[in-house]
Amino acid sequence: METVTGRGRLAAALACTFLPMVLTTLAMFALAVADPALPAWLTGPTLAFAVYAPCNVVGVAAVYALLGRARLRALGVVARLSWRRVGLAAAAFAAGVVLFGVVDAALRALGVETIRGMPGGIGAAQAATLLATVGLVVPFCEEVLFRAVWYGGLRPRAGRWVAGALATAAFTAIHLPYFGIGGVCFIALWTLLPLALYARTGDVTASWLMHTLNNAFAYVVVPLLAIDDALSKTL
Repeated sequence: METVTGRGRLAAALACTFLPMVLTTLAMFALAVADPALPAWLTGPTLAFAVYAPCNVVGVAAVYALLGRARLRALGVVARLSWRRVGLAAAAFAAGVVLFGVVDAALRALGVETIRGMPGGIGAAQAATLLATVGLVVPFCEEVLFRAVWYGGLRPRAGRWVAGALATAAFTAIHLPYFGIGGVCFIALWTLLPLALYARTGDVTASWLMHTLNNAFAYVVVPLLAIDDALSKTL
């Protein structure tokens, strides 16, 4: 049976999953006030994600300090590469692309704003920055925070359905300030894909791979190649 101290640490860890968004908001406000001279390519979404990535690392570090290595490993924060996991990640990525098309079409038909805050045409420097931050670092951190800690941590005491609903709500909520109502309509459904991968495999490997494929495609490949200008503004 889990001790009171253990439950308190988990509760604190759950609270820390929102730390990256809070820190990012404060940092972006400070940058707006200070108005430092930044390279021309380090603006807009590229700057936001360059700030968001290290803030996610801080959030994961706080969770690590609270739960410890052994607890996180037990929650599936391990690398277990296998062809099965790669295949599941690729299939979920493809499903996510199809899902975006369906949701985007539905939002447009209803006259609802689609996902905002995405980069448009980008150059090599922006592509490298986005790939390193929102393409690699952010997916890993978010899988740890919202799949392992929220779903994995709550499932033994709340059950898989309640844990899944809470993990979905938490992950969707952190995207609302930046991506808007239309964005969270898509994300609320999309997040079920990495959640299903985590639930099926018991670790974050497949969900991280899928999340990385999704973000690299949406934030780097589409804007870098300028694939469908309307899509690059909303994906």
